[in-house]
Amino acid sequence: MVPIAGQELEPEEIYELMVRAAGEDSVTVRAATTGLTSRGSDLGGFQLSHVEKPEVLLATGRDVSSNDSGEYWHPLDHDMNIPVSLVDVSEMPSADIRHYTHIILPGGNYGSLNEAFRARLDAWVRAGGVLIASESASRWVAEHDLSSATFLREREQDGEAEASEADLPDSYDDITTWDAEVRISGALFETRADVAHPLASDCGIPCLR
Repeated sequence: MVPIAGQELEPEEIYELMVRAAGEDSVTVRAATTGLTSRGSDLGGFQLSHVEKPEVLLATGRDVSSNDSGEYWHPLDHDMNIPVSLVDVSEMPSADIRHYTHIILPGGNYGSLNEAFRARLDAWVRAGGVLIASESASRWVAEHDLSSATFLREREQDGEAEASEADLPDSYDDITTWDAEVRISGALFETRADVAHPLASDCGIPCLR
C-alpha cells in the first residue's frame, strides 16, 4: 500500500511511479478511494507492516563457485533491479554486516571465515537477518550451528562428496556421456511462445503460457 498523504512526492509523481512499476514489473495496481474497511484493520492501520528495502550481500571470490554466485546475482540485479553488494569471502571477516537484510552464500569453501565472524553472523541471524546458503555452503552453515538443518545422508571424504566405483565411468570414452548424465547443464530463457504453433507442441514449451 502506497499512501498519498505524508509523502515527499506530489500525487502526480506517485501516480507516474505506480504506472512505471506496473509496466516494468508486471504488477497490478489498484486505487482505493478510502482507507476504511468494513472489518479488520484499515489500510495503513497498525496491523500492517512496512515493506523493508532489501540490502543484499552476496559472497564472491576465488573460493566461491562463479556459476552459483552468477545465478543469484543476475536475477536480482538485472530482473528485479535490486542492488547487490559483492563481497569477497576473504574480506567478509572485516565487513560490517549489520546494515544488510540478506546474506547469500553460494556453493564454495568458507573455511576462511573465522570464529569471530561466525559469532557475528549468528547474532545477525538471531536479530532477524535472512541467511541463504546453497550446496556446500549449506553444509558449512549447518556444521557451525548457524542453521538447524540436517542432512538425510552423507558420504564425505575430506569435505567433498565421495563417488563410489559404481558411479564412475568405465573408460575415458564414456566421460562425455557420464558427465552429461551427472551434471545439469544448459541455459534458462524467459520467452513468449505461440503454443498453437507446431514447433511448440512437442518440446515442453506449452507450460510457458
